[in-house]
Formats: sequence, structure tokens, C-alpha cells
Amino acid sequence: MPVDGTDDIMFGFPLIYKYPCCSSMQFMIILKHLIIDILVYFAFWFAIVFNINKFLFKINVPKIITIPLWIISIFNLLLMGFDYHISGKYEWTERDFIKGKEIMETGYKFIWEEVERPDYYKYHPEKRH
Repeated sequence: MPVDGTDDIMFGFPLIYKYPCCSSMQFMIILKHLIIDILVYFAFWFAIVFNINKFLFKINVPKIITIPLWIISIFNLLLMGFDYHISGKYEWTERDFIKGKEIMETGYKFIWEEVERPDYYKYHPEKRH
């Protein structure tokens, strides 16, 4: 059970890259997992667009649209790199997150599903009076 929170939400697919950290207001990002997730997303959408372009119909995008998109993308990458440089390049790994913690139950629930409060004594029966 988290020390000062109810349930924790982790982000990322296929790898979780954003974990809750020490308190309810902190989180940590595993950069290696984030990069793998971005590459998987890029490969997925590239395959879809490539197959549409090759087999269904030809996609023609005017240069007036592509040039601003390239500029925005490059600016965004530079900004993310600068942000990572300023943040101090902390080397967190998944082992640092799990160290000293015991995983008692795993699974997933959608955000809109009602989540009942876990029974504390189910996980700590020795503390039942």
C-alpha cells in the first residue's frame, strides 16, 4: 500500500515509463522505457500510413503543411533535450523504484471503472486486532 496515497497510476505501453515516486506529488520517468515506447508508437503509425499509401491510395501532403510540421517537431525535440539536460540527467532505473517495496497485487483498471478501496488486512493479516 502506498504510504500517503490511495492508488497509483502508471503510464506507458508497452513499457511503463512513468512511475509514482516517494510521495503523492512526485513521479519518476525511466528514459529508456519512454524512448522504446516512442519508437513503438512511431513504427506502428509508420506501418499504417505506409500500407495505406502503398495499397489503398496515394497520400499527397503539400509542402506548406509539411515544412511547419518539421519545424515544430525539431523544435520540440530540442526543447525535450534541453529539459533533460537541465533536469540533471538523473539515472533512475526500475530497480530503484522497486527497491524496498513489496508488490502485493498487480493488474489494471480503466480510469472510468469504479475502484474499491483495498482491504489493508488482506495484505497484513498479522496487524488485525
